[in-house]
Amino acid sequence: MVIIILEKYASTSETNTEINDLLRKDLLKKDLLKKLLTIKGSPDQLAKSFSLGFGLALLPLPGLNLPLGIVLAKFFRLNIVATSIPAILLAYVSPFLYVLNYKTGAIFLNTGSAPAQQYDIVYDLSYFDRVVDFFANVGSAYLLGSAINAAIIAVVSYFVFLFLFLKIEKSRRKAGSKLGQDIHQ
Repeated sequence: MVIIILEKYASTSETNTEINDLLRKDLLKKDLLKKLLTIKGSPDQLAKSFSLGFGLALLPLPGLNLPLGIVLAKFFRLNIVATSIPAILLAYVSPFLYVLNYKTGAIFLNTGSAPAQQYDIVYDLSYFDRVVDFFANVGSAYLLGSAINAAIIAVVSYFVFLFLFLKIEKSRRKAGSKLGQDIHQ
């Protein structure tokens, strides 16, 4: 059935345009990945930059992690682009990170599950009391989990990106030396 539908639409120019668009997007992704892997800087500096970006992205600083990352990257003389990329990428999964941070903190604080909350939004003083109550019960687990996850991810991402950028630098040197040998022959 699917094959019949595909054959029916395969000859239309709309499908060819869609396929060309998909191929173009795929090439753009490859080009973006190539640019990402050819960011200027030493492997150590780039690994520290990505590590800082991932660490800040996991902290509970909504809207502040990107500007703070830029300021800290300038201060520590790191790559601003490499520091900003994790904050931008992790913004799309932030709701999952909030749950992960809470669950991690709850493990260490032995708080169990969060108390049941009523989510009727009433703009009166009782609403703010519920917000304060929520953070009094869950906030410490969330903040602790954020700090733990940020530290772990920052350290792990440092070593992963250091390994990655060292491999890239090694392959560039190898390609450069082969190019130099070909020129001299």
